[in-house]
Amino acid sequence: MRRVGGVLLAATVVVGWAGPTGAEQTSTVEGRVDPSDSSITVSAGTTTQNGGSGGQASEGGQQGGAPAETAAIDPCPPPSYFCFAAPEPQIALIGPVVDPRAVALQARSSLALPAPVINLNPSTGQDQLVQVPTWMWVDGAAWGSRSSTASVPGVTVTATATPQRVIWDMGNGERVVCPGPGTPYDTSRGEAGQRSDCSYTYRHPGYLSVSATVVWTVTWSVAGAPGGGTLPGMFRTTSVPVTVAEAQAINTG
Repeated sequence: MRRVGGVLLAATVVVGWAGPTGAEQTSTVEGRVDPSDSSITVSAGTTTQNGGSGGQASEGGQQGGAPAETAAIDPCPPPSYFCFAAPEPQIALIGPVVDPRAVALQARSSLALPAPVINLNPSTGQDQLVQVPTWMWVDGAAWGSRSSTASVPGVTVTATATPQRVIWDMGNGERVVCPGPGTPYDTSRGEAGQRSDCSYTYRHPGYLSVSATVVWTVTWSVAGAPGGGTLPGMFRTTSVPVTVAEAQAINTG
């Protein structure tokens, strides 16, 4: 038996036993039932004695050795006319938790970073000279930040790559690290009026391969929300062949 709408259900129970004279006696018990209890107790109603002497009915009392006029009953006696299936608990379905850093890595993989364009002075089509500084720079037009965005439902993340430095491999086992793209050589100006912030001087002749690697740092941010951080850096490399020659003395005598 279940409480329906907060109302206790009424029940009628017939309890039988043998009286002191051996006669069969029954007790009809009526009461209200609270189905929240593990056992259900009903208050006494009318007791009737069948057979034997003194078979009188009484209200609210005992007769002829009858048991106390309360009885425990099964809340769901077979057949379970008064039992109702409990409603299934409602469980809110929560979608998978999205890791914004994983979305940021997806955005990072879509970054289109340019390969560096190598410039030398003397130019790459000319010999580099022993004991003469070689100027080095990469194309400044490509020296700038690049961004890419990736989205999943509820999360939009942007990854941004920024160039930090150029690592020059001079082809002879030595390297030069320059903090920026380098300063282009201006052929319209005299030698004395120019300064390079990225150069190298060869000591020996040879046929070499010079490479320039631009190092990019990558950060990420979430649109409209706090959070973000850094991602693994990225690199782009270009190589060119060079010839290093000794300067030839010219005899003008």
